[in-house]
Amino acid sequence: MRNVRKYIALAVAVFFVAALPAVAQMSAQSPESAKVLLRFAKEGIDCGCSQTVGIVEQSLMRLDGVKNARVDAKNYGVNVSYDPNKTTPEKILASFNKLNPEFALAVPQTGAMTSAGRANFESQEKQSEPASTNLQITQCALKVSGMTCGGCAEAVKQRLLKLEGVKTATVDYKTGDVQVEFDAKKTTPEKIVNAFNDGSGGFKAKIADEKKENTEGPTAKEAGKGERCCP
Repeated sequence: MRNVRKYIALAVAVFFVAALPAVAQMSAQSPESAKVLLRFAKEGIDCGCSQTVGIVEQSLMRLDGVKNARVDAKNYGVNVSYDPNKTTPEKILASFNKLNPEFALAVPQTGAMTSAGRANFESQEKQSEPASTNLQITQCALKVSGMTCGGCAEAVKQRLLKLEGVKTATVDYKTGDVQVEFDAKKTTPEKIVNAFNDGSGGFKAKIADEKKENTEGPTAKEAGKGERCCP
């Protein structure tokens, strides 16, 4: 009986000794942290804009497996630290580009977007194509505050295009002017503004006050209605 126990103990010891190199190799092949530089796929992103930096970094760090993300203005991209046991650069890109097509990132080195990111990006672009049948297309002018660069303008555009009924959006970040085409059967300027401000991420929209922007004053016909425009 004692000899049997000795043989069992010896066999277990031999097994663990033989398994140690394999365990060590697996550990070496599966590091807990890896880094990658993801580049912006579109031109005109202002890497020095605090709004842009905040949106990109926070969105990346919310993804599963991402440990850290820092915008790298010099290399026009983002340095990302991630757990390779939980995710890959391709998975990070697909998830990020689906949520943030306005700041789409590219596959490292190749510069090509992932298939999932490309499909989502193209679907967002198609939303800006004019609709033709059974639509009541109307325009409205908005004022959006908080924009400081082309990246902000693109973010505002993409947020508007995600709203129900919105077909196109033209944004000028310098003046804050936004022209929106929408289906009047599905939405109104007031609904667009309210929905935009619910998740604007630092931007604030309002309906442009056309009366204040009219510097020529009321016409003679308008002046004859109601109160007089001059004392």
